[in-house]
Amino acid sequence: MMDSSQEPALLVNAALAYGRRRWRVLPVHTIRSDGRCTCGRPACDSPGKHPKLKDWPKLATTEAAAIWRWWQWWPTANVGMATGSGLLVLDVDGDIGAESLADLERQYSLLPDTPRSITGGGGSHYLFTVEAVVANKVSLAPGIDIRGDDGLIVAPPSLHVRGRRYIWDVAAHPDDTPVAPVPRWLLERIATAARRPADAAGEELRLEHGARNDRLYRLACGWRRKGIGAVALRAMLDAVNRHHCVPPLDDPTELDRIAASAARYAPGEEDDPTDGTLLARALGVTA
Repeated sequence: MMDSSQEPALLVNAALAYGRRRWRVLPVHTIRSDGRCTCGRPACDSPGKHPKLKDWPKLATTEAAAIWRWWQWWPTANVGMATGSGLLVLDVDGDIGAESLADLERQYSLLPDTPRSITGGGGSHYLFTVEAVVANKVSLAPGIDIRGDDGLIVAPPSLHVRGRRYIWDVAAHPDDTPVAPVPRWLLERIATAARRPADAAGEELRLEHGARNDRLYRLACGWRRKGIGAVALRAMLDAVNRHHCVPPLDDPTELDRIAASAARYAPGEEDDPTDGTLLARALGVTA
């Protein structure tokens, strides 16, 4: 457990170290002693994860003077790391993301050794170099996001709302593990997802074995973008599972994980082009 008196020094020193690696950093809100975000909003949708700076994509920096100044103003601010400009991050969320990543690695190949952090929520961030401009992509696969241009991640030793710290995996610490180029298969997967068309108008929703989890997750993310809460998402997924999955998922905890994973995004956050029209039609709701 981190000594609270050591926290400011550890945070600013981590931010400075990232700057020396040419990783652009910025101050991010953290979690107060009462478990709420320091932004002060009682219903904050992204506690401890959103920037303190309004124009952060332009202000994120590697310059030590600016980093010192920010952490003098906000000594316990979480450390944000801006992505893009040659840095791409594969964001793997909890068990559902780990399962999706394992499926992708079986289909293509194992990810190369590269720095990897463990998030306070139990997920992972894999860092890669990239020469192309890659946009942020939510739900590349269930529980997997891409953080690219104008994206950010929360970096160690920041504090998560669950009370745990983000840490570097000891087997993939940036002190010992160079940042690897992004695998070609992952870039191709991202490009394919970006080109994927929405479902055709008038098509009956049918989610078959092998695609059920992925499609349910994308539909849930689309509805979350429109402001649907976790409880409603879970009920809607249950209805679609019963009436449109062939065959239906028989483990209710899978639907629990899908709803919880989609609900972690803030309403309005960029998502897959599939906007939930078919889901609305299936439930008799006007989108």
